[in-house]
Amino acid sequence: MSVVWSLVGTAIVFNIVDLFQSRGLSRDDVPLFFTHFAIAMATVQLVGGVLADRIRLNLLLCISMIGMTASVACVSQIETLPAARVFATALGASQGLFIVLGQTIWPRFFGRAHLGKIRGTIWTACVAGSASGPFVLDACRELTGSFTTVLGAFAATYGVLAVLAPLVTPPQHAQEAV
Repeated sequence: MSVVWSLVGTAIVFNIVDLFQSRGLSRDDVPLFFTHFAIAMATVQLVGGVLADRIRLNLLLCISMIGMTASVACVSQIETLPAARVFATALGASQGLFIVLGQTIWPRFFGRAHLGKIRGTIWTACVAGSASGPFVLDACRELTGSFTTVLGAFAATYGVLAVLAPLVTPPQHAQEAV
């Protein structure tokens, strides 16, 4: 999930000007995207930390994946500035929740003894996802002539992850320790 999150998120951010222009929006609308995205992400990170202590993590993970599915699925439908604001807010909120969960799940599931090794491996994979995301999005756009197909594939991937998220549970040894 972390690799998909970094791949898709970086692909969208690095290509946001072209995405907006392909939908008839202006380059001047892009700063508004980042403002709404950042505010939503920061707000949900603050609230998400509290929610992570009160709601099952796999349920929150599912909510985050549903939010990313919906926002990525809708980006190819944006035609107005208000729709772009909704997209930015939904993407920022769902990514913010995922960030909180990424900081919470690993120590709760595996403890702190090997957290550095686990996080190091995850972040190595995330860097690879971030590095390949913009290339994948742009290459698919070049092949198909639009962003629609690849954004649909990204949304479908998030949709599959949303369905699988409730199955994420701590390993047996972690459940026995709790």
